[in-house]
Amino acid sequence: MQQADEGFGVERRRIRINPRRSSAANRGNASRVFYDPRSLDPDGGVGVLHAKAVVVDDEAAFVTSTNLTEAALDRNIEIGLLVRDRTLAATMTRHFTTLIERSRLPALSG
Repeated sequence: MQQADEGFGVERRRIRINPRRSSAANRGNASRVFYDPRSLDPDGGVGVLHAKAVVVDDEAAFVTSTNLTEAALDRNIEIGLLVRDRTLAATMTRHFTTLIERSRLPALSG
């Protein structure tokens, strides 16, 4: 663990996602990326939370402001929170599943 100047502990980790361990209901979304189309609105009339969230194997949740690119991880000062809590992971999964089912979060094609 590396200590930051402000006294906070900083640790860099790689998170691996194992689709075989995901719940049956979410297995099809295990490696898909979804987005809020309001974030692409050029008029920007609606505020949108600019955060990334990942639920890993229904056991942990990772929420971050970091763009998940090598350049962003190397150059920017960002923060993320990894919580190993099945209740939180399940709550987040239900929330995002509901948004996906209601077509509020379309899958990013590619």
